[in-house]
Amino acid sequence: MQIPPQRRISWLGDLCMMPLMYLLQGTLREVPQRTHLWNNTKFGLSELQHLHHSALVTVAGDPRAVRRWWGPLPIFHIPLLGGWSKFSVIAPVGDVSVWYIGWIAGDVAGVSQIPLSSPVRVLVGPGPAQFFGVDASGAQIALEIIGHGRIGAAGAFAHIPLL
Repeated sequence: MQIPPQRRISWLGDLCMMPLMYLLQGTLREVPQRTHLWNNTKFGLSELQHLHHSALVTVAGDPRAVRRWWGPLPIFHIPLLGGWSKFSVIAPVGDVSVWYIGWIAGDVAGVSQIPLSSPVRVLVGPGPAQFFGVDASGAQIALEIIGHGRIGAAGAFAHIPLL
C-alpha cells in the first residue's frame, strides 16, 4: 500500500492551524492534534482486506465519547467543546525509521499522510477502532499499544504527536 506523500500545502495548513489547535485542546503543555481533512487518505473497507490482522491493534471505545460531528464541525477533535479526550499511544514493533498510522473504525477507514518516526497518540472514540501501520516502502508493520491517557493530563506522553 503506497501512502501519498504529505503535500507542502498540507504541511503549511497544519502549521497555520497549530495556534487554533492548541486553543481547542485546552492546554499548551501538550503537542496539539494534527489530523485534518487535507492530510488523510480515505479507503473503502474492501481496499484493506489484505491487511494481516495479527499486526493490527484494537482500541476499545469509550461509550462516553460524543458523536463525531456537529453539523459540519468535527467536534471529536475539539476537547474544549466536549470532543474526545482519551487517547492511546501506539508504536511500531521493532526498528522502523519512517511509518504511517492508519485506522478502521466502523465503516470509516483511512491513513494519515503525516510521516512518523516515533510513537503516536490516537484519539479514542465511542466505538472500537483498529489501527495499522505502514512503513515508507508501503509494507504493513506490526504495532503495539504502549500507553493510554487523556488530553490535558498526558504526562509522559505530552510530547508525542496526536493524530
